[in-house]
Amino acid sequence: MGDLQDKLEKLKTQKETDVWYLVKQELNFMRVATLVNEWKKWKDSRSSLTIADYIDASRLTDTNYRALTNAYNYGLMRNDSIVQGTSSKPSYKVADSTPVWEELSKVNFSDVNTISSIIDRQIEKLYISNPYDDESKNIRKSYRLFIVPTIYAILLELQEKYSINNITKEEFVLFVETTKKFVDYAETASLINEYRMQRDNLDSAYISKLIKGFNNRVHLALKNLSLLRIDKNLSLSLEEDKIPLVKEKIKLYQRNVDKYEHLTSKEIVDIQCSTVSLWNCFEESNVEQDSVINDKKFSGGENVIFYGAPGTGKSHDIVEYINEKSEKYFNRKFSNDSLNSEENIFRITLYPDYEYSDFVGQLLPQKDGTFEYKKGIFSSALQYAQKTNDPVFMILEEMSRANVASVFGDLFQLLDRKEDGSSEYGINNSMITEMIYPELSKDDINRKVITLPSNLYIIGTVNTSDQNVFAMDTAFKRRFIWKYKSTDVELSKFENNPEIRLFKEFNIDWYHFYTTINTFITDNLNLSEDKQIGPYFIKFNTNEDGKIHALLRDKLLQYLWEDVDSIARNNYSSEDTIFSKEIKSFSTLYEKFDNQENIFSDTLTMNFETKKEE
Repeated sequence: MGDLQDKLEKLKTQKETDVWYLVKQELNFMRVATLVNEWKKWKDSRSSLTIADYIDASRLTDTNYRALTNAYNYGLMRNDSIVQGTSSKPSYKVADSTPVWEELSKVNFSDVNTISSIIDRQIEKLYISNPYDDESKNIRKSYRLFIVPTIYAILLELQEKYSINNITKEEFVLFVETTKKFVDYAETASLINEYRMQRDNLDSAYISKLIKGFNNRVHLALKNLSLLRIDKNLSLSLEEDKIPLVKEKIKLYQRNVDKYEHLTSKEIVDIQCSTVSLWNCFEESNVEQDSVINDKKFSGGENVIFYGAPGTGKSHDIVEYINEKSEKYFNRKFSNDSLNSEENIFRITLYPDYEYSDFVGQLLPQKDGTFEYKKGIFSSALQYAQKTNDPVFMILEEMSRANVASVFGDLFQLLDRKEDGSSEYGINNSMITEMIYPELSKDDINRKVITLPSNLYIIGTVNTSDQNVFAMDTAFKRRFIWKYKSTDVELSKFENNPEIRLFKEFNIDWYHFYTTINTFITDNLNLSEDKQIGPYFIKFNTNEDGKIHALLRDKLLQYLWEDVDSIARNNYSSEDTIFSKEIKSFSTLYEKFDNQENIFSDTLTMNFETKKEE
């Protein structure tokens, strides 16, 4: 009873939309296909009407255009801007029809058997939660499964282990559509069996409330499927004469379950939009020439660190680096804003207390008293890279703020790369192996050798001006390619360059201001380049004098006072200073700058005036 009670308790606090979900629009496969036909007419005609008005004006007045979302679910349409994460809105002008649609459009509608076969094949590829689901990265982000194989497996388990031949609507709502992984099918079947045995002892009002909250439209999609029987009470069972076929399908699925469990969004959509059945997509004899999984893993993985003064645009260079390596592979460009939402990009910022256990993962206690591994960024990125052929990027921001030698620990051995980008040497690490290969036996876990695959890139940033940094030893540093980011920019293309007022009646643009400061830091203060400021130390995004003044005051003054000028004064390496020697405290500096008084030394002020005249 314990597992059942735990499940029912969890459902109390679960959102009613945190279940298997399909958009609440038309789900009859052939009616959706007819709607796609109208969409193609609209797109080809380049009508001035919106898709909504065009559909309303057509003969399909009882079918809402929003049902086209289910055309995505059925593999009849695809929208790569959504799949790739560059858009969250289904712009139907940029959507495309698929090989499935082209195949269906050529079938004579009197050929019922062929149409039924296509429908079965496509419904069996329904996936929760797919990229077209608005909440796939929020409420339903933990759902990762093809729903029909999961239902088949639950029904077979119920029949063979518990002699139960159907799933009631109540059981479907409570247990089936809250299943999050295919591998949990046996647990779901066990809960259904326990529920049946304990049903009379449970609070009926409480159960009714849960069912009312969680009801959705998945059954309407399943009604398209010839291998399932759904009666008037929405009880679900297998067609008896189809059971041998279902068993064969599940056998094929389980043979490749690890591949099905670790598909990317693109690979899921590729499968849905192909004319290959779900069961055969990983079987060598049935894979099409344009296979959904390329047998050749992306190669060229390397370890790279971008370093330089603050504000030089290191993050921008990372985006350009990633695009250079992968643009041809993905046929699109990434942006800095999209990096954190990409499935193949893992990004984290290091800090002084960041440790090996944060990086790799650790065994943590759960509320139920059990212990479970929580993967760190390294294990997550490694697992993803092992399961895909795509290039995968792990970004470690501010590497010098943590003791990276300690953070990497035994992983240091993996950083030597062969020509193809894979690790030259491997390590045995049972903790990592158990996290990313949970299916292995204990003996296999102990024998498994961990290496970096050729498609995994490690990219770091180092801000050379940080005061509280950990030194990297030479052995660690030489295993990375170091890419220096200069403070120089090409003025003709530099847009982050507003006019700024330094003090009353003296204006200078940002470019001439920061380059004058930088020259003064090295030539007059005799400090190293890492104390300089980059062109993007402040990103202005405004031309308003008041906002520009506030940004300079609140983002620049303290850095120049604490990290540059005070060091020059304490080192006695120069008689020059950035600020007037009459200013003895930061509060005075702050107040004078706010009053538009000249806070800079005579020498630096003269340099500003000279620079402005050039």
